[in-house]
Amino acid sequence: MNKLEIIPLGGIGEFGMNCMGIRCGDEMIVVDAGMGFPEETPYGVDISIPNFDFLEEYRDDLTALVLTHGHEDHIGALSYILRKFNLPVYASRFTHALAEKRLEEFDMLGEVLLHRVEANDVVEIGQFTVEFIHASHSLVDCFSLAIRTPIGTIIHTGDYKIDDTVENLRVATDNLDQLTDSLKQRPWSLIRIKQPKDREVPH
Repeated sequence: MNKLEIIPLGGIGEFGMNCMGIRCGDEMIVVDAGMGFPEETPYGVDISIPNFDFLEEYRDDLTALVLTHGHEDHIGALSYILRKFNLPVYASRFTHALAEKRLEEFDMLGEVLLHRVEANDVVEIGQFTVEFIHASHSLVDCFSLAIRTPIGTIIHTGDYKIDDTVENLRVATDNLDQLTDSLKQRPWSLIRIKQPKDREVPH
């Protein structure tokens, strides 16, 4: 029987280094590859990245890297992980452009397969079916993810922001409705809730 594993490499209980492996059977996708910004920086150290060496034992299982949005704490370590594991990358139009720029800086642009996706796209990656859901945030082209597996559905909210403007509240409500619909498509679901960023409460 398949086993579902959720393996955070960073971003849990800290700011930055958002990176998570999701493994089902003998296949694994990675969500985000962010850098961190140490509060107390040792001399000569400006950033920190997840320990991608941990993924070495899963090298044969790795199938894709999925990016939720283009902030540095989600894509800043892109070149580091792709230098070790040449994975196809799925990202929105804007995040795709940022990824291209970063890879170009490291002379890696021609070596990586980049797939551009849009909100409401559904992509099959091996055993995983990934639905890209528009998320309201402080950057354009951000996604939440509904990741369907033979075992259940994972909702990865990514970072999101809900402020008190009428339009943003409407979009946020539509996004939550879509997440709910995604959950209803499976009799059981696994949910990952992420703390919203820069939340503003109407008053």
